[in-house]
Amino acid sequence: MYGIYEEKDVVVVGGGVAGLSAAISAARNGAKTLLIERNGILGGTATMGLMAVFMGFDRHTIGGVAVEFLENMKKLEGAIEGEYYAVFDPEVFKEVAFEMVDSAGVDLHLHTIMDDVIVKNDRIEGLITKSRLKHQVVLANSIIDTTGDADIAFSAGVAFEKGEGAEKITQPVTLIFKMGNVQIKELFQYIQNNPDEFTKGKYQTIASIVKEKPFFIAPGLFSLIKEARQRGDLQLDHNLIVLCSTPRPNEVLINATRSLKVDGTNQNDLTRAEIETRKQMTSVIKFLKKYVVGFSNSYLIESACSIGVRETRRIIGEYILNESDILNDKSFSDAIARNFFPMDVHGPSSDPEGHFWESPSETYQIPFRCLIPREFSNLLIAGRCISTTHFAQGSTRSMPCCMATGQAAGTAAALIVKKNIKTKELDIKLLQKTLIDQGVII
Repeated sequence: MYGIYEEKDVVVVGGGVAGLSAAISAARNGAKTLLIERNGILGGTATMGLMAVFMGFDRHTIGGVAVEFLENMKKLEGAIEGEYYAVFDPEVFKEVAFEMVDSAGVDLHLHTIMDDVIVKNDRIEGLITKSRLKHQVVLANSIIDTTGDADIAFSAGVAFEKGEGAEKITQPVTLIFKMGNVQIKELFQYIQNNPDEFTKGKYQTIASIVKEKPFFIAPGLFSLIKEARQRGDLQLDHNLIVLCSTPRPNEVLINATRSLKVDGTNQNDLTRAEIETRKQMTSVIKFLKKYVVGFSNSYLIESACSIGVRETRRIIGEYILNESDILNDKSFSDAIARNFFPMDVHGPSSDPEGHFWESPSETYQIPFRCLIPREFSNLLIAGRCISTTHFAQGSTRSMPCCMATGQAAGTAAALIVKKNIKTKELDIKLLQKTLIDQGVII
């Protein structure tokens, strides 16, 4: 039997973008809050995964903590905001994350993993955590699972879904990397002058000047990839590489690698993916230097510390958000967030036509019920593992949306603790008003 180490009002597990928003919001709303993170830095996919792009960011759709993060990074000249997208420096994100967590009064346990849950009837009474030296018991009135993989929910026995189809295959995983000493002006000109080389229509390439700096997100290089593959100069099983500008001079973020049929909750699959994608990265770097304008004298600055996982478990909550809800811009009486990012679902094969991309005509709402598992009265879920279908998750997994659901979960948890009630007893109008007062757009 382990001794009680700490008691908190709210415990948030997972220090990615959803967990940061949840913990900051819970603490700001008066709850004694603990944030538990298994790594030594905060940010998750945004930092460890080097995915330094807010895909689908529009301050007229998503407000609150997400906008605060961006504004704080911009003050440090670590972010550029374009139309519907924003790019940032992961190092600045780390700095802002620690500062915002500290100023909100959140207690922080890094290098700590959740080892087990303590369940009593319909409540998760606490967690058994593990650090380098020992196991510890943390008790909580309300718990928020922002692990991305729904690890808390899974350990407690919450029902979930994973993947799509009979084989339950999830989206491919990707290793992001960054190149330096790129001739940005020449590359930017090439993107603008060769529209057929990049996606268009529903896969629109963005290339513009923002704050006197080239700003681009350009998926493509089609003919160059085809030529290089035919000559044996590129070991890649698909025909698209994404080039993305950064706030720093002469840097480009590269999204090109992928490993198929990887279960992001299986260490053997993840190990295989880490090895496969790093081999692909080496091949892509050689390709860029030989074939692509502006890259001839470039070099690798860094690669992500960990493979980027798009999808694993999705809880089955009080409501399951679906494709029709998104495409028909559905409204909900218990809405706690709004989103507009397309359903971006990478296919489970090398066939480029398998990439599903479908956009809502305007914006849609996410109901609070998607954050509530059916089995427990004091557990909330936020981030990419909320209750959705496989295709709907292709939209809700975007980082700005994860931050929005995180803020909703953190605010709700604080209100639930303050009123000493169960999650389903929370007055949704009170939650919505509190979120709106915090700058959230519902």
